[in-house]
Amino acid sequence: MRGTATIWLSLCNAGGGILFLVAATTGALRLSGPSGEEIKHWMYDGSYFVGSLLFLIGALISVWMWKGEQ
Repeated sequence: MRGTATIWLSLCNAGGGILFLVAATTGALRLSGPSGEEIKHWMYDGSYFVGSLLFLIGALISVWMWKGEQ
């Protein structure tokens, strides 16, 4: 069980980092037009939202592992 928790912790942190990178890159793009702005909005805000959730899950797994002295 210990190996499974560490794998999920690593995946959540890696996914959160990648999504934060996508959001930062999207924020730097200059998309024009109504559809470009809508895509930019969802890629920017959506990536930060999902990335934040992944970091939250990773933090909860860390607390769970700490509590179990793993």
